[in-house]
Amino acid sequence: MATTDKWIETANRLGYTGDELREFVNKQVEAERAERIEVREAKKCEDEMEAKKRTDEMEAKKRTDEMEAKKRTDEMEAKKAEMEERRQIRQHELDLKRIELEDRQRREETISTASVGSVGSASKWPELPKFIDGMDEMDGYLLRFERYAENSGWEKNQWATWLSALLTGKALGVFSRLSAEEGKDYEVLKRALRERYGLREDG
Repeated sequence: MATTDKWIETANRLGYTGDELREFVNKQVEAERAERIEVREAKKCEDEMEAKKRTDEMEAKKRTDEMEAKKRTDEMEAKKAEMEERRQIRQHELDLKRIELEDRQRREETISTASVGSVGSASKWPELPKFIDGMDEMDGYLLRFERYAENSGWEKNQWATWLSALLTGKALGVFSRLSAEEGKDYEVLKRALRERYGLREDG
């Protein structure tokens, strides 16, 4: 009501009377009402934008926290897997040393009871350099090993054991991940090594 009185007073000062006065006052009152509505809508829009901004910030923080948590979990899993692989490699090295010691003892016992010429060539420890990652080519190394084994007269069922004694690095890791039964099968070990080094049967 106070707003209407204000515009009536203004209309009187301007000399409006009758219909002109009413039209002037109504127009001004409507303009004020429209302005108030516009201000309210603008305030509402601003509040909604602020709320959305806060929501987006919360979602972004949540995603960041989840990514950080996943990263920590992945790092822990990778470290755990690395430690397990190192443990398997250490265990395999111990097994190889045990096998080498047993083989040496067996050869010494054989020598003590028979002539040196009676000792089978299959008991001889491989006189080959070890396979070195980044330096040796797996396919060529396997070929050289097979020819050496054939020339030495080794039994095929001993090849996997002798080859494992010459592996290092990733190649040794491949052998360590095989089961005890698979680790005795040369063809299984050979196939696993070729797959690890990206080699195909057709070369």
